[in-house]
Amino acid sequence: MHEAIPFQGRLFSCMLGAHPRVSDNAFVQAHVAAMLRNFLLAAFVLCAVTACAGTAHTGDRVDMRGTLTLRGNEPFTYPVVSDGKHMWQLVGVDRVTAGRLQNRVVHVRGRVAETAGPSRLPAVLVESVTATDEATAR
Repeated sequence: MHEAIPFQGRLFSCMLGAHPRVSDNAFVQAHVAAMLRNFLLAAFVLCAVTACAGTAHTGDRVDMRGTLTLRGNEPFTYPVVSDGKHMWQLVGVDRVTAGRLQNRVVHVRGRVAETAGPSRLPAVLVESVTATDEATAR
């Protein structure tokens, strides 16, 4: 009554209406579920890798430009640099230099440090900080 159908023909036979058997339909459903599971797993891994790729780690070199401002209340102020997207606390900049460069665009070079103090901002151990409109370096 029914002739032998090769494997590839069986895969889509329920869609073509040639063999409306329950086993073919279950076969297709199982494969679709497996493909969906593999796709979701791959998407999750890709998102996790992408999220970790842009994270700065302790010891990484940092070279940034932004506006230096002082945050906090006297006598507990600390300098930060903001470029509009990210804000970094500057570690190793003395009060006189920070006060002189306050509200100016600066170029900062240094290394990522452990989060400093109660601000919980990412921190940079500063090697040099220079105002972009003058040659004043720390």
